[in-house]
Amino acid sequence: MKALRIHAWGEAPRLDEVEAPRPGPGEALVEVAAATLSHFDLTVASGEFGICPELPYVPGVEGAGTVVESDVLAPGTRVSIRGGGVGIASPGTWAELAPARGPSSSWSRTMP
Repeated sequence: MKALRIHAWGEAPRLDEVEAPRPGPGEALVEVAAATLSHFDLTVASGEFGICPELPYVPGVEGAGTVVESDVLAPGTRVSIRGGGVGIASPGTWAELAPARGPSSSWSRTMP
């Protein structure tokens, strides 16, 4: 799959071909339809945030899309993604596919 990744602090992201993430128990794999570019994403990518993901990493702390694989949600369910370390502790939404944890941390259902 294609993903934008940060390879060095303060540099522009590069479009890379990477292996698709696999959802773990209680997670969903989401086909990303929309992703934000937020001030938070820019601060983390600058290397000036208190938490620095291991390089290279896929940024994107918010997004929305459709579930393609999950043990907790039916494929085709539309969800929003944010929080729970998305884009910092786990791959973010600047990719074709993004893993998302349960509703208490990073995904919530959207209207049908």
